[in-house]
Amino acid sequence: IFLVFSSVTTSISGASSAFIPTILYPRQHAAHSLGASKKQILRYVIFPNSLPEILTGIRVAVGMCWGTLVAAEFLAGTTGIGFVENVAKKYFQYEVIWITIFIMGMLGLLFDITLRKIIDKTIRGVVKANSENPLLKKEIIKIFKKFGLNKDHATISTNALI
Repeated sequence: IFLVFSSVTTSISGASSAFIPTILYPRQHAAHSLGASKKQILRYVIFPNSLPEILTGIRVAVGMCWGTLVAAEFLAGTTGIGFVENVAKKYFQYEVIWITIFIMGMLGLLFDITLRKIIDKTIRGVVKANSENPLLKKEIIKIFKKFGLNKDHATISTNALI
């Protein structure tokens, strides 16, 4: 359990912390200068913009967990795919070894595809900053309306942000 926990914690915190200084600080300052409260900045700026990196870190962490779990089963387990492969190795059952390798790969691929679909559905509304993206302006105008600012002020500020 400690191996799995340490591999997960490292990958999620690394993916999340690498994003913050480059993208998030300018957006926080822009929202603060437009009159957003700390709660609004957290809800409308920090969380939506950090979500893709957090979910990507979780995806990497699940892959690392899967590898760690299979390795732990292989070394010291009494059940599981790693244990079956270890027993097959002792009795020279190469077809069982190939089948377990295939099963491990397919389960890892299934986990990855499932997480990718969850990530795509979850962050569909998050728009990356891109000056050629018209959705960005609509998204920022919608956020500014939540702050209680008018559309003209939001349009001017959107052009300044891009």
